[in-house]
Amino acid sequence: TSHALPQSGALLEACGFAKAMDLFAYRMRRSDTPAPILRLARLAEQSGRVRVRHADMHRFEDEVAAVFDIFNDAWSDNWSFVPVDRDEARAVARQMRPIMRAHYCRIVEIDGQPAAMMVALPDLNRVIAPFRGRLLPFNWARLGLAIARDRWRTARIPLLGIRKAYRQTPLAMGVLALLVTEIGKLGERYDLEWAEFSWVLECNREMVKLAEIAAGPPVKTFRIYEKAIGPGADGAE
Repeated sequence: TSHALPQSGALLEACGFAKAMDLFAYRMRRSDTPAPILRLARLAEQSGRVRVRHADMHRFEDEVAAVFDIFNDAWSDNWSFVPVDRDEARAVARQMRPIMRAHYCRIVEIDGQPAAMMVALPDLNRVIAPFRGRLLPFNWARLGLAIARDRWRTARIPLLGIRKAYRQTPLAMGVLALLVTEIGKLGERYDLEWAEFSWVLECNREMVKLAEIAAGPPVKTFRIYEKAIGPGADGAE
């Protein structure tokens, strides 16, 4: 994720901007998944209604569409949400296909229907940082080799959520906990130093609570600033 200079916040505030929302980043280490998360996940598994599967790479565009369909439903009530349409989903599918693997994406089915999902992305920054923005003459080959080897030290979870229809049911926290345990499995597969899940809105209390149980306090805070513009914005006509 991108970063701003430490003094950026103060400069924006000096220009009349104010905080609109904070978003948190959490990092789950290679250590064992916390016992409360395992208990919740076990309850979901024992319900007999829940199945976790990897993405079907032979139906990649359809799987991406299913992920964004869940995303649009799960995030629809969130602050500043903008839905992803089918054309955007197709564009994302084309862009991400070269680096995606089936196990980067987990889809949870409840009673046979896609109901929740998690998507992980490998951290390319460690590979491309020495490139200094240049792919020529040979950095393109180094990048291609890194993707082909599929060996990563860190990862990010940009998408994790469950459909609104299940949010107030007894299964909800269990399914989300089950997805958190899948992050742990991904960490074991790659021997990851950490997997970061972000951004989590500060007002999304359920996800904040789950993230803090799984990973502890946030490691980073991203702040969105806002400022009124137009006639009368500063109190003058």
